[in-house]
Amino acid sequence: RFRTPSLRNVELTAPYGHNGAYPTLEGIIAHHVAPLAALDAWSRESAELPKVSWLEGSDFIITLDKREMQRYRRFVDIDLPSLNQDEIDQLSAFVKALTGKSALTRPLGRPERVPSGLLVD
Repeated sequence: RFRTPSLRNVELTAPYGHNGAYPTLEGIIAHHVAPLAALDAWSRESAELPKVSWLEGSDFIITLDKREMQRYRRFVDIDLPSLNQDEIDQLSAFVKALTGKSALTRPLGRPERVPSGLLVD
C-alpha cells in the first residue's frame, strides 16, 4: 500500500516509524507483523526521540484520543503472517546485512563519478 524505500543501510537510520516510535529494527518489525498487539503494548517511553521542550506536550497527544485510536485499529485490515521472536531476529539480521561496510566512513562531498561510471558535472 505504500512505496517502500530501499532497505540498504537502514540499520543506521533509527529511530523507526514515521514518528520515531521504535528505537530498534526488531521493534519496528514486530510492530508490522502484529500492529494491534504492538499498539496495545507500546508506550511513549519506548520512543527514543530528541528532547524538544516545545514539542514534548504534543508529540503523542493523539494516543489520548480514544476515538482516534479506535479509528486506527479499524484500518488494520491485512492478514499478516505470525512470526515468533526468532523469526523477527532473523529478519532483523537480514536487514542489518544490507548495511554497507563503508556506510559509516563514506567520503563526504561530491563524487568524481557515479555508479554508472559517468563523470559528475
